[in-house]
Amino acid sequence: MNNKKEVRSYIADISGVRKHKASFEKNGYEHEVWVNLYEYIGYRVKMLQKTKKISNKVLTEKAGFSNQTIVSRIKSGKHSFQIDTIYKLCIGLDCKSSDILPF
Repeated sequence: MNNKKEVRSYIADISGVRKHKASFEKNGYEHEVWVNLYEYIGYRVKMLQKTKKISNKVLTEKAGFSNQTIVSRIKSGKHSFQIDTIYKLCIGLDCKSSDILPF
């Protein structure tokens, strides 16, 4: 039996809110999870930050943000941002955009 889990990602506009859908198979059952796209990106930033052991202060400095509040709001999914913010996060976390974005 092959236990390889394939994850498929989708982005949709549901009731005017951007959502990310991750669909995967586990134990023979299909699962779907819909989350706000900003929450998904915030979760990925948190996980990368934790894996690389980078503090909010260091990430703020490396990414060139004006204060740590921006990083905290991004990680909580409460900060809407543009592509330049993703670029800065990638520089600060020393990662590719595909490590943060679901596509």
